[in-house]
Amino acid sequence: MKQILVLLAIMSLCLPVAGQSLSPFVVSAAGGFSSNGDVNLSWTSGETVTETRFSGDFILTQGFQQPDMRIVSAEHLNKPFDLRVYPNPATDFVRVEWSREIEGYIRVELYDLVGRRLIIRQSDGSTDYINIELQSLQRSTYLLKVNTSEGDFSKTYRIVKH
Repeated sequence: MKQILVLLAIMSLCLPVAGQSLSPFVVSAAGGFSSNGDVNLSWTSGETVTETRFSGDFILTQGFQQPDMRIVSAEHLNKPFDLRVYPNPATDFVRVEWSREIEGYIRVELYDLVGRRLIIRQSDGSTDYINIELQSLQRSTYLLKVNTSEGDFSKTYRIVKH
């Protein structure tokens, strides 16, 4: 009887214990992050070398060291707003054009996949386009966020630089 009570006590203590965590992390002897202009280096000791593959709209990466980024794109249209972002894929620049008059300003921001803002451009509406220069950036995938000061338009685009 005493053995059964001890067994029940041990089992009741083990019930609230979680067996696994789903948040990504790596236990490593060393690691770090460095940035020098266009080149970013993020590393951990003991993790194998991995490669990132792109195919159309799909990105395949592997390993524990992944960017923790959630892309949320919302488009709110109170007034018609025709926006064109081209060329994509791009080599030297990306042009953002819009079709209607802007009462405030339109802001264009370019982010890398780690979430760092690399470029920010703003137009007061005197022109109907903004050019984003990509010549100094490495071949990669970037996120281009476009929004207006009126708050009636916000959208994020995936830009591939060759």
